[in-house]
Amino acid sequence: MAEPPALWHAYPEVCGGYGDTVATEVSWDYLNVKSGVASVKCVTGNGWDIGLQFWPGGDSIMHWHLSETDTLIFWLKTLNTTGYGFQYHQIRVGNLCGGYYKYSGSPSPLNAANGTWKKIKVPLAGGGSPYNYVRTAVGTVSLDDISYVSIHADTWDFGFTIWLDGVQFSSFPTGLEDLSGKSPGFTLYPNPTNGSVNMLWSEEIDSPFGLAIYDLTGRIAFHEEIEASALSGHHRILDLSALAPGIYVVVIKSDNILNESKLVIK
Repeated sequence: MAEPPALWHAYPEVCGGYGDTVATEVSWDYLNVKSGVASVKCVTGNGWDIGLQFWPGGDSIMHWHLSETDTLIFWLKTLNTTGYGFQYHQIRVGNLCGGYYKYSGSPSPLNAANGTWKKIKVPLAGGGSPYNYVRTAVGTVSLDDISYVSIHADTWDFGFTIWLDGVQFSSFPTGLEDLSGKSPGFTLYPNPTNGSVNMLWSEEIDSPFGLAIYDLTGRIAFHEEIEASALSGHHRILDLSALAPGIYVVVIKSDNILNESKLVIK
């Protein structure tokens, strides 16, 4: 989610502090990166109570089908030189009808991430070590119909910076987790490609597996079921000419296989 062309919106964008009015700025940071090609950077100007909210790019709407066993995972980095530290931290996942789950946590992860990247895991059922998020429901909401996620930070004073990267739900991998070495692998070439790609998988993979290609919002852009040994040499040519240029994550999965690789389409 934290890659172009996703959209991140900060609210409130303007917050008056000591008589001044300085807008909050949200941008892609291609230099300060933990996962993928860019992170989301929010400079709060003189705002002090900021939520960063994700929407897909274009005019699309997300409909995640999540469960109580899923986890929101993201990398977090902050810069707070106010001298007061952070005082409040909250996460919301919600629908388009005003309902949402609120996960209230201590400011500990925000303060721990001051000047360094920290990996944060928020169980959608609530709880989770070490930050123990408390979940409450506002309005009518179900994890089976979620359309947005927002990450909220607040400080006693104004003027701080927050970075997000590798944002994903555990059921929608986006390259945050490095799965190499955990299972037999596969190779994609050429990569980058302009439409078709050769896929060669390990001979250790000898059972059928599912192939899914996700865009960076977590949406499945391509899916195919493959008989692992159906073709000589464990090889398949994939026609991906229908996919728009961009960065994708290719995932193969069966009962005993889970591996992923990044794919760039020019």
